[in-house]
Amino acid sequence: MKRNILLIVILVVLIGFLFLKTGFLQLNNVDERDLAHWTYEDGVIQGADSFSLVGGNETCWLMLHSYRFTPLEMKVLGERLHTEFGDSVRAVGLEGHGEVPGNLLSLTLDDWYEQVSDEADDLIRSCDHVNIVGSSLGGSLSIRLAEEKDLGNVYLVNSYVYLTRKWYYLFRMENSLWLIGDVLHYYKADWCDGGDICYLNFVFRPIKNSAGFLEENLDRVSEIDENLLVLHSWADVVASPLGARDIYAGASSEVKELKMFEESRHLLLLDSERAEVADEIISFELEHRGS
Repeated sequence: MKRNILLIVILVVLIGFLFLKTGFLQLNNVDERDLAHWTYEDGVIQGADSFSLVGGNETCWLMLHSYRFTPLEMKVLGERLHTEFGDSVRAVGLEGHGEVPGNLLSLTLDDWYEQVSDEADDLIRSCDHVNIVGSSLGGSLSIRLAEEKDLGNVYLVNSYVYLTRKWYYLFRMENSLWLIGDVLHYYKADWCDGGDICYLNFVFRPIKNSAGFLEENLDRVSEIDENLLVLHSWADVVASPLGARDIYAGASSEVKELKMFEESRHLLLLDSERAEVADEIISFELEHRGS
């Protein structure tokens, strides 16, 4: 009897925790927290739009933000690159971002790749060289662009390849995404790094449905032959540093560097070492520009 009562108490506590911190039994409420928190204009969170900085077309930059975030993540770096080199910069808002998290539910990396591939092709037609900067899942898209297109320099910032494994995980999280994506639905976050704009509800389903894309990225990594700078943080709690190692090791690039950071966590461009990250990108670009 006592054991049954204990099990019931544990079950009630677990369900309460899941209800409090995730979208368990609350899929229909996926947009509520963001709608209450952000100010919208024409269905888009104010400040979340794509942006372009017009400059020269000898070298142009395509910048791809992280999952759940917006082009604002790339703003400081984009402005610094524009000031430093006078280049044209385009930061693209990935479809479904900067609106409401429910708009992500039907999307995957394949959909976003189709979008950014068109953006890259447009720049390739009008610029002599096209550099890519991708953060987190934007880095995953940048890997595929580098595998399939003839680009200039490629900058991968905490790119998502594998999920960081924590000691208390009983199993690989990648193998349980079917449960996380279809039962828990989303995680109720309470922060946006660096005062940035991001969804307060982190929707799992697009990550679950993008597993094949991520696996293919790794299978094809030897197709990357552009100049490559991989930047990652040791303390990244989302994208494992092992992914940075494997992309760096597997790329066929004659010029490639791997830079690791000690203090930052997942979003390098918004964390305490963001200035150093920009310095590394500018230094690499100065040395290998247009080659």
